[in-house]
Amino acid sequence: MNHLRHAWIAHATEDYRMAVQLAQVLKRQRLRIGIDGSASYTGASLGLERQAAIGQSRVLILLWSAAAYQSRDVHVAWLAAFYTDRFIVPCMLDVTPLPACLQTTVFLDLRHSNPSPSQRLISAVKGAPNAANPIVQVVLRPPVALTRSLEPILHMQQDICVCWYRRDRIGMAILQQQLDSLITKNSLLSTSDPRLAPLHAYHCMHSYILKHWEAIQDCQPPADPLLDKAEHGFLELLAVTPSDPTIISAFGHVLLLQRDRETAAFFMRTALAYAEQTDFTYPALQVDRVTLAKLEARS
Repeated sequence: MNHLRHAWIAHATEDYRMAVQLAQVLKRQRLRIGIDGSASYTGASLGLERQAAIGQSRVLILLWSAAAYQSRDVHVAWLAAFYTDRFIVPCMLDVTPLPACLQTTVFLDLRHSNPSPSQRLISAVKGAPNAANPIVQVVLRPPVALTRSLEPILHMQQDICVCWYRRDRIGMAILQQQLDSLITKNSLLSTSDPRLAPLHAYHCMHSYILKHWEAIQDCQPPADPLLDKAEHGFLELLAVTPSDPTIISAFGHVLLLQRDRETAAFFMRTALAYAEQTDFTYPALQVDRVTLAKLEARS
């Protein structure tokens, strides 16, 4: 990996000045450093240039803050680094908790100056392994008290997914209406339990699809808070279980609805790769193969 740059810095727009300062410190040590220059890329969160920037770097330095937590581009960057087997060096700029799967890895707290954070960062970059961070996969299981009532709801949600993949609008609408009644009856949307995050994320995505069906079929899906909520929900899930092909794929479909085709293709390709590695068949597998082929034919 001698041809690779030593590190690439991913950051929120608000943390750009810190990224530049750290890059200068590292470059004085003759380290080859790149900085995420969002303005120089296309509108894609993970266009080909950004994919190349991450792939051509041995380490991803992740500047983590409240602004980074709110940034889809930052989330996509660290996930892409993980999927391309790059080591992530998290650097905390404030008290915002790191993504759950990175909380067991060594991180740098740049809120404090002793010992020198610059020296610690230099050592972290130089000493980083040539592989992705080892993480502990967590399985989110529904609360025991809701297990029985959730079973038919989750099965129904899977059936709604199948209707969407088949473009069965009527079947999807009927099931979604029934699901809405069950969710209301069990007060599930008012529950913030993270174990219900998959239910909430899929529900928002399906509600968005039904609300904007015609526009989606015309390849003009509009912006909508429902889609933003779905995106946030799937990113929260990937922060816990980044290797789950089902969730990776679902996030790819959200990106496609947001018209971010290059990034959507990357996540669908990743979902298919994980499925192949583990001999796992997820609901959208065949749809992803067809969709990915179409996306790649356009590029």
